[in-house]
Amino acid sequence: MSTSVNTTNSNVASLSTSAAAGISTAQSGVTSLSTSLTTTNSTLGALSTQESTDVGSLSTSVNATNSNVTSLSTSAAAGISATQSGVTSLSTSLTTTNSTLGALSTQESTDVGSLSTSLNATNGNVSSLSTGLNTTNSNVTSLSTSAAAGISTAQSGVTSLSTSLNTTNSTLSALSTQESTDVGSLSTSLNSTNGNVSSLSTGLNITNSNVASLSTSAAVGISTAQSGVTSLSTGLNTTNSNVASLSTSAAAGISTAQSGVTSLSTSVNTTNSNVASLSTSTAAGISTAQSGVTSLSTGLNTTNSNVASLSTSAAAGISTAQSGVTSLSTGLNTTNSNVSSLSTSAAAGISTAQSGVTSLSTSLIATNSKVASLSTSTAAGISTAQSGVSSLSTGLNTTNSTVGSLSTSLNTTTGRVNSLSTSLNTTNNNVSSLSTSASTGISAAANGVTSLSTSLNTTNSNLASLSTSYSGSIASWLNKLNAVNNSLSTLSLSTSTSVVQLFTGVASLSTSLNTTNGKVATLNTAVTSLSTGLASLSTQINSQGSGKAAVQTTSTPTATALSTSTSTSASTAQSTPSTGTASLSTSSTSLSTSTKAVVAAQADQGMSANPVATGAAAQVVNGSATAAGTNALASGTNSVALGAGAIATAENSVALGAGSIATESNTVSVGSPGNERRITNLAPGMNPTDAVNMSQLGAVQSNVNQVARMAYSGIASAAALTMIPEVDPGKTLSFGIGTAGFQGYQAVALGFTARITNNLKVKGGVAINGAGGNTYGAGAAYQW
Repeated sequence: MSTSVNTTNSNVASLSTSAAAGISTAQSGVTSLSTSLTTTNSTLGALSTQESTDVGSLSTSVNATNSNVTSLSTSAAAGISATQSGVTSLSTSLTTTNSTLGALSTQESTDVGSLSTSLNATNGNVSSLSTGLNTTNSNVTSLSTSAAAGISTAQSGVTSLSTSLNTTNSTLSALSTQESTDVGSLSTSLNSTNGNVSSLSTGLNITNSNVASLSTSAAVGISTAQSGVTSLSTGLNTTNSNVASLSTSAAAGISTAQSGVTSLSTSVNTTNSNVASLSTSTAAGISTAQSGVTSLSTGLNTTNSNVASLSTSAAAGISTAQSGVTSLSTGLNTTNSNVSSLSTSAAAGISTAQSGVTSLSTSLIATNSKVASLSTSTAAGISTAQSGVSSLSTGLNTTNSTVGSLSTSLNTTTGRVNSLSTSLNTTNNNVSSLSTSASTGISAAANGVTSLSTSLNTTNSNLASLSTSYSGSIASWLNKLNAVNNSLSTLSLSTSTSVVQLFTGVASLSTSLNTTNGKVATLNTAVTSLSTGLASLSTQINSQGSGKAAVQTTSTPTATALSTSTSTSASTAQSTPSTGTASLSTSSTSLSTSTKAVVAAQADQGMSANPVATGAAAQVVNGSATAAGTNALASGTNSVALGAGAIATAENSVALGAGSIATESNTVSVGSPGNERRITNLAPGMNPTDAVNMSQLGAVQSNVNQVARMAYSGIASAAALTMIPEVDPGKTLSFGIGTAGFQGYQAVALGFTARITNNLKVKGGVAINGAGGNTYGAGAAYQW
């Protein structure tokens, strides 16, 4: 039937020719309908166009098909609105399919593996959707080609979605671009994914499951990643699960990373879990990192967990790091946990570091825990360091605990600061050293300060040394010394005013110390003006007998010399004091203290001829020994102990460095058992008694190894030569080859044997080995 069949209810086998009016219904046994079939409800085999074909083709404008139509192959102005059963191929403009539609192809009939154009919804076993799928709820395995309109929902078994997928809630394995790929890739603008997406490369706003990687930047970042995201590279706003890596910068940062983020490189605003690394700078910083962040490099505002490293500068600093941050390099505002290192300067400083910070290098405002080091200068200083800070180098305002080193402009420290080099205003605990001058002085050092070099206004405890020169007169300098509360062993400087209190162990005072109440060991800097003060001192001693006695009682009688020039005669000054002053010489422009006696070593000076002991509690037992340093001990003949706690007990022994012990004669020790030191920068030895360094030792070892290689190879070569058989009786000439090995070295030998006469035989050969040396030999024998 070729034209305008509106309805057919029986076994019409073929409708082959177009007509102005189409067939409206074909219900039974029509095998071919070629034009304008409106509805078919039965076993229609084919709709073809221009020819009658089998059931395999429906070519034009089928609005509804409910039965076993196996193929729809050619485009038409009007698409198929519904197909319910057994359609294996639909190529163009299928609006809805609810059953086992095998394929939608374009220009050809394909299997279930492909849906190429404008499928709005599919609920069955569609294996491939390539363009513009708005919703898919079943086992779509692939979406491969971009389209203007994206897929809005894919709920089950979609293995590949390549372009503009708005939402996917199930086991979507991949979104690729231009091809169908596996679960490993999601390439473009996925708004939400809740299933096992292993890779999201661009612009993922929300991911809640096992996204393994996000590798490419996008204008729009990911807002949430809650589970198993191993790598997020660009613009991740929030991640709540196992994001392993964030590697590439983006305009928009990540706001939250709560679980398992091992690496966050750019503009992570918040991370709350195991972020291992943040490596690349960005304009926007990370606001919070609460768990397992090992490395945060740029602009981290807050980190609360195990952030291991922050290595790169950023405009915005980190506001809080509360747990396990091992390295914070730039602009950390607050760190409260185990931050081990802050190495790079930044415009904005760190406000608080409360726990386990080992190194803070730049603009740390406050640190309250175990900050080990602060090494780099910054515009803004650290305001507070309360616990375990071993080294603070720049602008630390306050430190309250075990700060090991402070090298620049620390205003206040109350804990165990080992070294403070510049402008410390107040220190109340065990500050061991202050070594560098500064425009502002230290106002208070209350406990255990071993060395303060510049402008210390007040020190109240075990200050060991103040070493920087002072340009003012000795009179005004000593006026600044208001109270010294322990016995002063030697006072060799004249002054215009009497010394009221000299109580505790001050061997030398060099620079503008206003108050010291503890064991100041050394104040040793020269002064420029002394003559007027000494004249006043001698007049005072002449006029006050009782005062003289009081002065002599306070200053120990073992003071052997006052060598500063004076306007009065030496005899006048010497006649008045009854004890203690041996001589007063003239024309000396400088004053030297601690020349022959220090408090702790004073008793030993009476037993020995010329002992030298410098430092608090330093001891010299033998007259030819020398001890320098707090608690240093030199008891052997001609022994030397240099350093705090150094001990030299053997004859002609030397102990170098704090805690070094020398117990054997004619030896030099640079450490002690369990506390050994290396000797570095040692030149190669030249003379027979010189020490050798590692380069020389390595050269010797190389030579030994070379000799061993040659020896082993030679043995193998010799053995290979012996393996060549002799010439047999009755024969005149024999050539042979032999091989052998020794200690892993191989050799091959070639040789000959010739019988010249019955009585004369000649033999020769050469062996080649792997060490580059060849072995050869020859021999002759005469027999009778």
